[in-house]
Amino acid sequence: MILLFWQTGSFEYDEIFAAVEEGAVSGTMITLTAILIFVGAMGKSGQFPLHTWLPDAMEGPTPVSALIHAATMVAAGVYLVASLFPLFNASETAMLTVAIIGAFTAIFAATIGLVQTDIKRVLAFSTVSQLGYMMLALGSAGYVAGVFHLMTHAFFKALLFLAAGSVIHAVHTQDIEKMGGLWRKLSFTGPLFLIGTLAISGVPLFSGFFSKDEILMAAWAHGNYALFWLAVIAAFFTAFYMFRLFFMVFTGEARSDMKNVHESPSIMTMPMVVLGVLAVVAGYVNTSWFGHFLGDWLIKGNESLSHFGHSEGPAWIMIVATLVSLLGIFLAWLMYSKKSIERDWLSSRFPLIYSIVKNKYYIDEIYNQTIVYGTKAVSIFLRFIEIFLVEGLVKLTTASVQALGRTGAKIHSGQVQTYGTIAFVGLAVLVVIYALTGGNL
Repeated sequence: MILLFWQTGSFEYDEIFAAVEEGAVSGTMITLTAILIFVGAMGKSGQFPLHTWLPDAMEGPTPVSALIHAATMVAAGVYLVASLFPLFNASETAMLTVAIIGAFTAIFAATIGLVQTDIKRVLAFSTVSQLGYMMLALGSAGYVAGVFHLMTHAFFKALLFLAAGSVIHAVHTQDIEKMGGLWRKLSFTGPLFLIGTLAISGVPLFSGFFSKDEILMAAWAHGNYALFWLAVIAAFFTAFYMFRLFFMVFTGEARSDMKNVHESPSIMTMPMVVLGVLAVVAGYVNTSWFGHFLGDWLIKGNESLSHFGHSEGPAWIMIVATLVSLLGIFLAWLMYSKKSIERDWLSSRFPLIYSIVKNKYYIDEIYNQTIVYGTKAVSIFLRFIEIFLVEGLVKLTTASVQALGRTGAKIHSGQVQTYGTIAFVGLAVLVVIYALTGGNL
């Protein structure tokens, strides 16, 4: 922000964009400021490698999680990049950086979500993955696609978090290994959770289908073919781990005592009903079927964004996106509902890979051994300097002044004999100096 102000003399978006468009800011400075701002957005929106805080922030109450981890706080980084889109778009390097980090984060977090057993932690890594999707869209010049997915994600992810809270309220645990068979017990929560799961999985006619399709179209149209296929794989993983979650929680037989399980009160279910409706219909504000209302509104009155509205692409992209989502759902059904495929297929055949993914690629441990311990070492060193150097000098100065004061206090004792002695000694010293120097003082 300081660099931008130095270059443009303003914090106002319009003036910054005008300066960039007129060439008043060099290409190097545009790239530098855009990437530095994106680093802040990476931390705010949980992009790799600054993502580790977000899953750990799930310890808060579920309504708080639904608010800040679906639509508000974590989306602020994506919103910042979208707000400064003309600045980012002026640098090909910055755009590519955003797209690569976004695509990698999407598939990275999705792989971790495949093996988590805490219901909220699965949704947390899902949030990280979906935020990566949004960054991929923005980095692929899909301005409307990124904001569109931000909007639809707000509804279905808030729904999923509130539904997860309803499940936790009913069974008093977050471990999905201890759940099962809740479809019959939670007659409102189950169908609403299914709606959110279908939406985030990109199943046709639900909101997530339309916004994910826009993102894939943008990546393909921008020529980011490798990132496009990473996004397709991430879409498959998303459908798989979300329906893994659904089948383990709501289908099959209960894996713990469910005698006292009952549906949540209406004060909890009614907000979910509202979000459930929005999770279905929100996607229709920006489709070729009814009109690109959201896209038209976003670029209205902003000439510089007129080329970044609806992304066009081949029809097979929509078909591929649908097929991979259905394939993920089908595989999850085979493993966790029908159980014709072993659940421990990965852990039994590839225990090392399973261990790495289960432990989130040991990123937390690496940070602990490097950054945390490194920070502690620097802190101890600085503490040593503070105690022995800074405080030591302060104490030495204080002790010296106090000693001098005590000496002066002893001299000024009020005894005439002491004063006479000092005066006599002082006179004698002056006489000796006078004699030694021959009177040339």
